[in-house]
Amino acid sequence: CRSAAFKTIQSAVNAAPAGANVVVCPGTYHEQVVIAKPLTLTGKQATIDETGVTPTFQVTLPGLGTQTIFAAVVMTSSGIDFTGFRVQHAQGEGILAAGLGGAVSGIVISRNAVVHNDLGGGVPPKSTYFQCAAQGQAPGDCGEGVHFAGGVAYSAIRDNFIAHNSGGV
Repeated sequence: CRSAAFKTIQSAVNAAPAGANVVVCPGTYHEQVVIAKPLTLTGKQATIDETGVTPTFQVTLPGLGTQTIFAAVVMTSSGIDFTGFRVQHAQGEGILAAGLGGAVSGIVISRNAVVHNDLGGGVPPKSTYFQCAAQGQAPGDCGEGVHFAGGVAYSAIRDNFIAHNSGGV
């Protein structure tokens, strides 16, 4: 990592062709990262810190309309390998993988530290994230450290340190 070609992880992800290996240099990156194609993302002492970040990734959900996803890392494609990062301070999930347009598979999340996420909870919730809203008498759940949502199959979460989130996996 003598000289990085991009200032943000997201710009490197956007520029990479499907199947590429994106290496992220040491440092702290204040951003939300959305991976929507098969890709290997390898952190070299890199931290994704969502402190002060306004999430922009939106999805349309049945019965809920358009919602912003507050996860620090969002994966919506098959064939993603995400390794070697510290992911912290998201209001929602640290890492969220979801099959939004159908089933996704072959996602591997390994050798990461996913800590201090799901910060939008509480009564009342500290966040406008729809996942943080209470459901009757039950307080909201802003997600987990790592969350495989609907449509994720044949994927793995292994050899990670996941702690100090509202939920684990």
